[in-house]
Amino acid sequence: MATDPDVLQLAALLDGEGYGALAGELLTELNLGREVEGFVDRGSDGRPQDLRETEIKREPYPEDEHFAFAISFLRDRLVTSARMLAEAERIAGTLEKAGGAPVLITFADEEGEGGDHVTRVAGDEHLAVKLEALLDRLPSLRDTSGQTT
Repeated sequence: MATDPDVLQLAALLDGEGYGALAGELLTELNLGREVEGFVDRGSDGRPQDLRETEIKREPYPEDEHFAFAISFLRDRLVTSARMLAEAERIAGTLEKAGGAPVLITFADEEGEGGDHVTRVAGDEHLAVKLEALLDRLPSLRDTSGQTT
């Protein structure tokens, strides 16, 4: 099945901005399709098998759902994660003896160097809010033919 051209363009934009791993994950998840739950297969005895006890079955996303999936995927990977980090910083601040101010959490790469490329304030969600607003606007940037304007 062909991938929606807007999703390919979005993946190219992510890759071009240095987020190739995220673009690859997006395309991989889209290619895998959605998980199908419930009784679908029949066992050797002819009775339905509960897929949760056997294997994960997947079905392809229809092409007209690709872009919506991409937006949802990016929201889950980026916006939700950023909000959870800000919440963790606020919780860490309440556990800290320093009066409850949020604690800045940073991540280090394998060489031990800091991974944060943006200066941010502990507990601040403004980048998550801006990213979510951008993701909310993306569908409106598509014209009626499905091409991004």
